[in-house]
Amino acid sequence: MPCSYSWITQRATRMFQLFQLFLLSAGVYLALSGAFAEASWFIDAEKFHASAHGQFSCQDCHGDIIDRSLHPDPSDVGKQLTDFFHPEQCVECHDNVPEDLERKRHGAQEIDSADSYANCLECHNSHQALSSGDETENVDPDKPPEFAAEDQACIACHRLIRTDEPGAAENISQRCFSATQTQAPMPKR
Repeated sequence: MPCSYSWITQRATRMFQLFQLFLLSAGVYLALSGAFAEASWFIDAEKFHASAHGQFSCQDCHGDIIDRSLHPDPSDVGKQLTDFFHPEQCVECHDNVPEDLERKRHGAQEIDSADSYANCLECHNSHQALSSGDETENVDPDKPPEFAAEDQACIACHRLIRTDEPGAAENISQRCFSATQTQAPMPKR
């Protein structure tokens, strides 16, 4: 009779799930305590809607998420926001910036060194950056529209729950813990 090792697989799966739970609970604690504010994966829907990028789909900048086998990835919990930065994401639309930096300019200002501008996220919050033009002139931040169908799966987990909301800790905890049991449905392209 062949020996069955399925109990090893089951135990390893369960241990991995417990490890995910531990990492996510640590992330929730740090997010709620404010110690993790910079690395937050939560989006303020109202501020995002009024931002320069608020009319874009999540996939316009985060399309690589669809190709990941695990989301959320527990190994990302302890990372800083700048760890996720890839210049090509910004340059895809802001294609004039590298050339301006070479000419020692950024925005309307002269700069000393382009090296200090290598990571856009050190100064710009892409989910809250206001437009320099009139694109958001008709946007009412108090009445944000629903997110597009392709972004519903994203905002279901990433919508900011304010820490002063009743039940905030439980809501965030439940959201994160449920992600370890069942992965969030990935949006379709």
